[in-house]
Amino acid sequence: MSAHVSVETGGGRGPLACKRASDEPGATAIRAEAERLAAIEHPGVVRFVELREAGDGPTLVTEYVGPRSLETIGPLTTERAARLVADLAATIADLHALGIMHGAVIPEHALVAGDRVVLCGLAPDPDGLAAPDDVLGIGLTLRALLDPDLEEEPIPDRRPWRRVPWQGYRQRALLTLADQATDDDPGRRPAARGLAAT
Repeated sequence: MSAHVSVETGGGRGPLACKRASDEPGATAIRAEAERLAAIEHPGVVRFVELREAGDGPTLVTEYVGPRSLETIGPLTTERAARLVADLAATIADLHALGIMHGAVIPEHALVAGDRVVLCGLAPDPDGLAAPDDVLGIGLTLRALLDPDLEEEPIPDRRPWRRVPWQGYRQRALLTLADQATDDDPGRRPAARGLAAT
């Protein structure tokens, strides 16, 4: 699907995100995404405003959360990456409890507003999707936020006054979670709720 997102201001409703398709398959996908978003009311999912139909195709209008996503946020501390991904996983778990699959969990669909994540970009066609598919997306997102070049734990200095604690344990633990969430066997991936808690 080919789409373009712009920000619209004015009208007394605050800034709005406007997603337009540039081809017919994209127009079909935008209509389907709008229908799915209109049925969801959750603080971790962008708020649906309206679907505008015009001669050049449909425009999906949602609240504007901000310009940053987990794809563009830049370097994060291990603790902040854990908080944001836990929030993402909790929202996905809430959607799963309602029988809703997101279907397109990637860093660019996870908008960042302070210390919370707001999802956008729901897959237009959830048929054939299952909860482990969304968990896979969470795991890949977590892995993308972490430094892949984690230094090995140094040999401990025997002089207690010179010891500097190694900071890699938390990142290694998160990488282990990412490995579990991206297991080749979908049946071995944790549930989103358990992933959020861990």
